[in-house]
Amino acid sequence: MRIRKKEWATLLTIVVTGAALIFAGCSHDPSPESPKTYTVTVKSAENGSITAEPKSNVAEGASVTLTISPASGYRLKKDSLSVKRSSGATVPVYGSGDTYAFSMPASDVTVSGEFELPTGKSYKITIDSGIENGSITANPSSAQEGITVTLTISPDPDYRLKSISVKQSGAPLWLRGSGNTRAFSMPASDVAVFGEFELIPKKYHVTVDQNIQHGNITPNLTNPLMGTIVTLTISPDPNYQLKSLSVKQGGTPVLVSSFSDDYRFTMPSSDVTVSGEFELIPENDTYAIKILGGIQGGTITANRIRAEAGTTVTLTITPHNNYRTESVSIMSMEYFREVASDISGNTVTFTMPPYDVSVSMKFTREYAIRIAPAANGSVTADLSKAISDQKVTLTINPDANYRLKSLNVTSVLYYGYKAWLSDSGDTRFFYMLNTDVMVTAEFEPIPINYNVTVAPGIQHGTITPNLTSLPAGSVVTLTISPDEGYRLDTISVKQGGTAVALSGSGNTRTFTMPPSHVTVSAAFIQIPNGTLMVLFDGFGDEVINLTTNANYNFHRYSDESLTVTVNGAYDSYYWYVDGERIWWRDTNTYTYNEYDGSGGTGIHTITVVVKKDDVPYSKELTFKVVW
Repeated sequence: MRIRKKEWATLLTIVVTGAALIFAGCSHDPSPESPKTYTVTVKSAENGSITAEPKSNVAEGASVTLTISPASGYRLKKDSLSVKRSSGATVPVYGSGDTYAFSMPASDVTVSGEFELPTGKSYKITIDSGIENGSITANPSSAQEGITVTLTISPDPDYRLKSISVKQSGAPLWLRGSGNTRAFSMPASDVAVFGEFELIPKKYHVTVDQNIQHGNITPNLTNPLMGTIVTLTISPDPNYQLKSLSVKQGGTPVLVSSFSDDYRFTMPSSDVTVSGEFELIPENDTYAIKILGGIQGGTITANRIRAEAGTTVTLTITPHNNYRTESVSIMSMEYFREVASDISGNTVTFTMPPYDVSVSMKFTREYAIRIAPAANGSVTADLSKAISDQKVTLTINPDANYRLKSLNVTSVLYYGYKAWLSDSGDTRFFYMLNTDVMVTAEFEPIPINYNVTVAPGIQHGTITPNLTSLPAGSVVTLTISPDEGYRLDTISVKQGGTAVALSGSGNTRTFTMPPSHVTVSAAFIQIPNGTLMVLFDGFGDEVINLTTNANYNFHRYSDESLTVTVNGAYDSYYWYVDGERIWWRDTNTYTYNEYDGSGGTGIHTITVVVKKDDVPYSKELTFKVVW
């Protein structure tokens, strides 16, 4: 069959188009599958609850937070919090107190925990006494470790919480909550709660005294926010000038600074009243008294705005709370030289020179010295407030039979920032940090020394303690020294009629000093001729020396013998004479004799090794053979 050219073109078009359709269908990607998610199931518990966030549709690797909420008076039981996979495998959990977390595995998980009533010591929650403009209360005021403590925050009217912290020996604890409630888990120590309140910013009124005559004083703002700078425009009547100017919040002056003809103040946290006085321009020249801006920590006001040369000018200083005056400077604005002044308390006077002057001041921040209550003693400071680097002396007052164990002065604001303490005895001093500080002290009982007395009348040897007066809990070592030819028979240590446990063997014994005086008693016996009873009372090798006792000098080729008997039952016995094993003897007795003279004259030894529960003990006897 022949296909005409036009038909071939049509067929070709169809084939190519179809191929394109087939190719397009093969290249289409299917939609990706959504990632698999898992569920967190929390088992219900008595006397508390555990919540998980998130708890559903949780992807593998996501962080899950567990919040522990014990019922009042209960705590999470130690090591009871558990997160397990569906297979039963345990998932690691991290955290402490009332907040924990874990990383979600590729499996559903189950969370469980137990709550318990606490036992043991309660610890105190101390609220900082320096908190102002509000209060913080703790419920409960003391608690055992693990108990949830709730803090209730109560700001004064027009105030709000600025900061809050709970510290354990200076280290901050984790707080949860918001608004006027916080909570934390009680650690195994006393804690201190600190807080600061601040004014809620709002608008206040600027009122100008309506009784001002011969001029006007106009504020640029009449209803500014706290902290806003307010500018006062002075408009004297013809032939008049400003004599005095003041801004007060109640009866307290507000700092008004001036330079050239500009007067300004920063709006405080209350309504203010502006007042002033105008006077006729005197025939003689007058000069300006300018209060410079930038003064912080207090205010200074002048009784006059201008004064004639030779006139006495009075400045009144008003430091803010926790500030003190450091310096006052009155300078010529023309010649840049200081003007002499007299300071008495918060009043400064000077004689007006024939030129304008500027007044500047510096106030220094005072920081509070707070002393935490301590058990069994107290600490007092010679100052309740001090400026940075000022010397502060602390007096330590232990209760009877107590002494200072530790003393620290730490910053209330900065963790780990401590003052260096110097001196000793019942006095310490430090140089004030540039923050409020907390003084904490710990007192401990003064150790009582008890006597170790060796009973009189001990014969044929001595007992010597390494210490004769020492506190309870100390270890005493007794050295035993028998006379020649004698050995220790009995030894005891008693407190009253009660025996004290002894340890050791050979010529040494030890015991732990009880909280009372003790008496050491002992008896020595002569080493008998012919038979020696050997008693094993501890590890190690003990040598019994008979060479100095003439009664133990064996004669060669005689019928004399020495019998050594081990006192007590042991698993095995090994005997050695002059280091050679006596293989035919494995009982608790061995007899040595010189009837055939085989041993020879001189020094000889008999050694016995015994074992009990595979633990070896040994003793060695030294004796002498003569003709």
